[in-house]
Amino acid sequence: MNAREFRAGLTSRAEHVRRLVAVCGTGHVRQWVELKHPIVGFIQTGESVPLRTDSRGLSLRIREWWAAGDEHLRFIGCHYVLLDVVSGQELLAFHRHDGRFPEGHYHLGPASGELTESLARAHLPAPGLDLESFVLMLITEFRVRPRQADWEFVLRGPTPT
Repeated sequence: MNAREFRAGLTSRAEHVRRLVAVCGTGHVRQWVELKHPIVGFIQTGESVPLRTDSRGLSLRIREWWAAGDEHLRFIGCHYVLLDVVSGQELLAFHRHDGRFPEGHYHLGPASGELTESLARAHLPAPGLDLESFVLMLITEFRVRPRQADWEFVLRGPTPT
């Protein structure tokens, strides 16, 4: 995969992330490419995207890392973070990266309330979770109100690679 193909693939993924963010929030999604060897790219929301809820103020922060594969983008890692708006602290975070649980894990953040030290440092395995599932969890479990009527279609739609 050359640099031009990589940029096009990353732009396609960034557009998909924008559509997913628009399901439940408004915010800017940006992307950039570093033309080193290997070629890598990043997709990220701003500091946080405010979410529509009836009670607790929540926001979302997304970061994804990609590399150029032979023919397609190669996923390197991500951080999908749910934040408490008032304190600015993490409530819940999902991470995928090299390490003990490379298929993904959750962390409970300080906004979750008093946690024992073992829970505050715990990696809770969550293999195979993707951004679509994370957004679905926000809607179904955290009562985030979708901003669009076709949100289920958007979450089930094709994912660019």
